[in-house]
Amino acid sequence: MSFPGGSVNDLVVFENPFPASLSMLSVSMWFQMDPAKVGEHTLLSYATPTLNDAIVAMLKPDQTQICIYNNWGEKAKYTDPNQLITDSTWHHLAFTWESVTGKVVLYIDGIRRGEKANVATDETIDDGALVLGQDQGSYKGRYNPKQAFKGNLTSLNMWDKVLTASEISDLARKCPTQEGNLLTWTKLMSQQKL
Repeated sequence: MSFPGGSVNDLVVFENPFPASLSMLSVSMWFQMDPAKVGEHTLLSYATPTLNDAIVAMLKPDQTQICIYNNWGEKAKYTDPNQLITDSTWHHLAFTWESVTGKVVLYIDGIRRGEKANVATDETIDDGALVLGQDQGSYKGRYNPKQAFKGNLTSLNMWDKVLTASEISDLARKCPTQEGNLLTWTKLMSQQKL
């Protein structure tokens, strides 16, 4: 899926893409960003009517930041001092979260790069909107061109469980054939709404 303009019009919206009250989540995707675009690149955001930015996967020039928000805006992030992810080649990104401990783990190209505990502990992810290519400043709205993704995205899959480091490493090493049990790239492509 291509996001050529890096504008507020370059996005894809999916309403209620998975069941409410989700207490575990794994996300896997491949991306290629355009390093010529200055600023933030939002790969995906998930918001509910009561919580904008429930989940945000954002790339900045010097870091990859995965946010699983609760009332305090907690996040896990990986600072990339060598800017390895902004080199215009394809990279694999995955992250996991589970509610009991609130543990978020971030993987880049199959390698564990960041971890944080107590993020949205004992909370669930409810019905909402998944937006690819843009951060939601409000539920399905208030898009900011400075946060738009410019590049390509493929093989986005989501699971309602925490994938192991080995499973994520496998997804990052070869062409992904394993699809999510919660949301699949095939389903996303067939239901695409621009």
